[in-house]
Amino acid sequence: MENPLKPNVRLIPAEEVIRDEQLSNKVSVMMDELKNETVRFPSLHVWDSLVGINLYIIFDEDEGNPVGLIGWIGPTDEATPRWWIRPSSRRKGYGSPAVEKLAEEMHRKGVTQIREIEIHTKTVREHIASRKLAHRLRKCFNKLKG
Repeated sequence: MENPLKPNVRLIPAEEVIRDEQLSNKVSVMMDELKNETVRFPSLHVWDSLVGINLYIIFDEDEGNPVGLIGWIGPTDEATPRWWIRPSSRRKGYGSPAVEKLAEEMHRKGVTQIREIEIHTKTVREHIASRKLAHRLRKCFNKLKG
């Protein structure tokens, strides 16, 4: 049975966001928050640049809003995962289901190796939470690999 406290999260490929004006507007608002953060992500200011890379919007199905970004860069034998949760959505349980779904997506798309996951945060609390997510991602990914 699903944990009722766990958010209902879906990963939406960035290219789908481009085709949905309402969702694109919601994501644009979220992207304004990203400008104030110290994270490294592919260029996100021009939606056309998102097509063809492994970037997903973390979407809360129950609330109907984007809560973050997740994805990876690099070839399938050296994938480097990245994620960002918007400040107003942190510590609400979105990270765990998002990295679990990312592990599934990476496996589905043929990723064979995850490189070291770099953590860039502003606080020690955020760093610890991100380290736990990195561990969860690697554990889920390795379990899928068998």
